[in-house]
Amino acid sequence: MNRTQMNRIFLGLLLINITTFSFSLGSKEQTLESYNFFALGTTCTVNIYGGTEEQFAGIEELITGIESRMSVKIKDSEINKVNVSAGVKPVEVSPDVYRVISAGVRFSEISSGAFDISVGPLVNLWAIGNGGSDVPAEKDIAEALKMIDYTKIELLPTDRILGDRIYLPEKGMAL
Repeated sequence: MNRTQMNRIFLGLLLINITTFSFSLGSKEQTLESYNFFALGTTCTVNIYGGTEEQFAGIEELITGIESRMSVKIKDSEINKVNVSAGVKPVEVSPDVYRVISAGVRFSEISSGAFDISVGPLVNLWAIGNGGSDVPAEKDIAEALKMIDYTKIELLPTDRILGDRIYLPEKGMAL
């Protein structure tokens, strides 16, 4: 074996030892930490190995922030404002809400309406998520179905004066 080959073997072994030593320093076992909170109409459980109170608080803040903008059950949420303003006027919404509703319209298009983001009138009629247990009358279901049509949702992107807006052109439409 010549000197160059010996140097390569030595450097290779040295690199393996350094790498192994480095990984052994960072292989401290971490405990799975769990955190529960109520949001989105259910109990949310977050599990993080080595999770800290600060991380859990940040996750809860993120999720409750989304809920406060997008829940139909929160009176002053952006989505609820869009629903209440149906047939009246477009509503300016945050970029996040605009993106989510735009994606919902796209999924409605892709599925040819099998998924329809404008199903709110039927959800409201059945009181889904609000303890509803009665089957609505056929005529009420037929009326609600008339209000469901994702192709009528108007997505109005930001212009020079106004931010992103969403408009449901018929009174009674809902997301």
